[in-house]
Amino acid sequence: IGISLDGRTERANAHRSVKSGASCLELFNGNIKKYGDFLRRRAGIVCTLSKRNIEEFPKFVLWLQRLGIKGVSLSPLMPAGKGTQIANDFISSEELIGLFDRLISMVKNKEINNISVESINKFVSSLVRIRANDLCHANPCGAGGNFLAIDSKGNYRACDCVYDDYFLLENNETNCILNERTKILSR
Repeated sequence: IGISLDGRTERANAHRSVKSGASCLELFNGNIKKYGDFLRRRAGIVCTLSKRNIEEFPKFVLWLQRLGIKGVSLSPLMPAGKGTQIANDFISSEELIGLFDRLISMVKNKEINNISVESINKFVSSLVRIRANDLCHANPCGAGGNFLAIDSKGNYRACDCVYDDYFLLENNETNCILNERTKILSR
C-alpha cells in the first residue's frame, strides 16, 4: 500500500488534496493510530519533493522510522499535471544532490537504520547517466551492472529489490566497489 505524504507539516503537504476536506497529514496520523500494526507491515510512504519539504525531508524519514514505517519512496515535483501550476516549488538538481548526500551520510552514520529510502539509488543513477532507468523492469536484470544500492545498515548491495546475501558486496570500501560488482556479474 502506498500512502501519499510529503512531510510532517501541513505546509509540506499543501499540494495534496483530499476529497473529505481533511489533510493528508490528519488522515495519516489518524490511520497510524487506528491501523498502525497493519500499516507498519504493509504500507510505504510515497513522497513528492518540493521547496516546501526538501529541507525537512531527512527529519521526516527519521520520524517515519520511529513510527515503524519500513519504506519511503521519493521523487521530485515534476512539470506535469498539477506541477505545471506550481513551478516555483520545483527543486534544483543541486538541491536534490545535496539531499542525497545528506541521506547517504545518515545511512553511513546509522541514523537511518530501519527504513528503506528507495529512490536514492534510482535518482543517483538517473543523474549520473542523464536518463531515467528503472532496473526492476529491465530485462535482463541489471544487478551489479548498472547501479549500486545502500541498505539501511549502510551495506552496499548490487540489487535494491532482493535483500539476499547473494547481492551483498563483501567490501564496503568505495574504491573496491567496482571489483566487488565485477564478482557478482561473473556469478
